[in-house]
This record gives sequence, C-alpha cells and structure tokens, in this order.
Amino acid sequence: MLGKLLKYEFKAMGRTLLPLYGALLAVAAILGLMINFSDAMNATGIIGSIMAIVIVVVYVVLLIAIVIMTMVLIVQRFSRNLLGTEGYFMLTLPASIDSHILSKTISAMVWSVFSGIVGMLTLPLILFTSGSANTNVGEIFNQIGRGLGMVAEKIGGGNLAVLIIEVLMFMILTGAAFALKVYASISIGHQVQKHTGLLSLATFVGLCIVESMAGSFVGVKTFEISGGSNIEQQVVDTVLYAQQIMLVGIAFTAVVAAIYYVITRLLMKYKLNIE
Repeated sequence: MLGKLLKYEFKAMGRTLLPLYGALLAVAAILGLMINFSDAMNATGIIGSIMAIVIVVVYVVLLIAIVIMTMVLIVQRFSRNLLGTEGYFMLTLPASIDSHILSKTISAMVWSVFSGIVGMLTLPLILFTSGSANTNVGEIFNQIGRGLGMVAEKIGGGNLAVLIIEVLMFMILTGAAFALKVYASISIGHQVQKHTGLLSLATFVGLCIVESMAGSFVGVKTFEISGGSNIEQQVVDTVLYAQQIMLVGIAFTAVVAAIYYVITRLLMKYKLNIE
C-alpha cells in the first residue's frame, strides 16, 4: 500500500512543480542565449535592456516560487490530505498510519531534492547557452577536479568517497527531519479546535529553537586544523575534520527525525482531530 500512496503523492505534487521546473529551465536557456547574443541585444537599445531585465526578474521569481511552492505543498499534502476533509477518505484506506506518514515524508524529500537539482542545473544551462562553458568556467571545473584528486591522494580515495556519502546522507536526513518537523507541528496544532494554523506555526518555531539549542550542545572533540603554511595539509585536515562533523550531524539529525516521527505517529494514532 505504501507504493500506491507514494505514486499518488508524487502525482499530486508533480502537477504543480513540474510545470515550474520546465518554466525555470526554459527561462534559464533564454537568459543564456541573451547573454550569448548580447551585442545584438545592445543594438536594439532600450528595448533589449528592458527584455534582459524582465528575463532576469522572471528567472529569480521562478527560483523563489519553486522554493515556496515546495514548502507549501509539503504542508498542504499533510494538513489537507490527512487532517483536513480529505482525511475522512484517506484514513479509511487499508493503510497504516506509518504508511501515510512515510509516503508524505519520502515524497517531500524527493521533491525537495528535485527542486534543488533543477535550481542548480540552471547555472550550467545558462553557461552552456551563453557560450561560456569552454572559457573561464571550464578552467574552474578543472581546478576543482585537480583539488579533489589531490585530496584523494593525501587521505585516500576511500575516505573521500566516505565523506561524499556522508554529505548525501546528511542532506537526505535533513530533508526528512524538516518534513517530519512540519508534520509534528501540524499534528500538535490540530489538537485545538480554533487557530490551528497559528498554533502549528508557533509549534514549528518552538521546535526550531529547541532543535537549535540541542544542536549547540552536540559535538565531538577532534584535532585542530593545522595552522602551518602547508596549504595541502590544511585542506586534508579540513576534509578529515568535516568527515567527523558529518558523522555527528547524521546521528543528531537521525535522532531528531525519529522524535518528530514518534510525535506525529502518536498524535495521529491516539489524538486524531480531523477538521
């Protein structure tokens, strides 16, 4: 049943986000082409300048819209679909509370990652369509590649691969923890009959503060980064330090996500209050 719920969630969020993704990529390509043909644009005078400003504004607005809509959909797909009027139907399906929560969490995580990937893809798309991909930008990527090769040689390719995996795990867990924090806040907010939205928002802010305070107490004793003149050694020390920090971050985020999950599950199972 989890698979069917996920399919339903992906479709529901995709109907809104996919058109925004397509529009953003199209505008990014147009922006790159305008940069490529800047001489021709300048020849048109003020009309070309206005067009360029409009395209840049549309690009920025679409980026912001994707971020906002992703967050809005994460909230709506839980509050309306489970705790709103749709909940009377959804909760009669032969699916457990865990399946409902997991489907929402996985969908929110996947679409958040997609939104980030699409946003990052616009940069190379602009560079490619503007004709800048083989100039200074190419040299920057070559420098990055050489830097990674140097780090891999000093600390070992295995350690570098572990760090990359840790970063990916941390990003995934952070997305899951954020979604579950939203769900826990909404579940708590629905424990009252009036002003549920206000209470949910206040709960979310409170959880953010508590989480931040708890995170400030979490850490590990590790070596200090070398302050010598050897740049390569400083880079290696920084990578090894980051590897330890990632491990702590993964553990802390996993615990936080589990707490939010338990809160959401218990409230939905024993204190369900559908509007």
